[in-house]
Amino acid sequence: RIPYLEALSANASYNGTYNWARTAQSASQETSLGNTISSLRSWQIDGGINFETLYGKSKYWKQMTQRYSRRTSPKKFKPKTYTQTIRAEKGKSVEITHRLNSETLFVTAADSLGKRVPVSFKPAGNTKISVTPKADCEALTLTITTKDPNQRTPAQVTGDMFAYVGTMIRRVQVTYRETDNMTVPGFAPMANFMRNERVNDFYALRCEGYPRPPARTESATER
Repeated sequence: RIPYLEALSANASYNGTYNWARTAQSASQETSLGNTISSLRSWQIDGGINFETLYGKSKYWKQMTQRYSRRTSPKKFKPKTYTQTIRAEKGKSVEITHRLNSETLFVTAADSLGKRVPVSFKPAGNTKISVTPKADCEALTLTITTKDPNQRTPAQVTGDMFAYVGTMIRRVQVTYRETDNMTVPGFAPMANFMRNERVNDFYALRCEGYPRPPARTESATER
């Protein structure tokens, strides 16, 4: 819903595991190696940018891609011409309807003797053009000719090449992952079913069938 952000993607995940492994005990149950507990925590962030989506918002990039990605050569261009004679006044714009269905045009102007008259022009859609003569002329003949839209000047071709090289990066993907783990062997507290038991300042689940650890007693010296 936010423009230009559809090119971004992000994903985050978190995973945590905990394991309690009970060790074997002697037959007399007098010797115990304790339990082994371990925990693992990992989180990961993935992010990416699809530059091709951003490039696609540019009209110039679309035209450039179509121009240089054609597998077959384009059809031979056939120019169209429209001619009209008008009374021209210096600096006064005249709108001409040519109906050539093109905005890439070339305009020439000549007087009744065939002498070239300088003019400036500006397309106004595919069917009209605004012409401004730079000299007065009673009978000014305008010749409007369509230009090949695929024709490029050396400067334009050079600019296209630099632009194409600059847009060769289409996707960028970045991943960051961090993992922490801890293992404690010889963990003395035992486990009990469905209830916690505090032993020597630790909380543990005590397993049935195994003796409770001996209660801590205070000696006279400790008191």
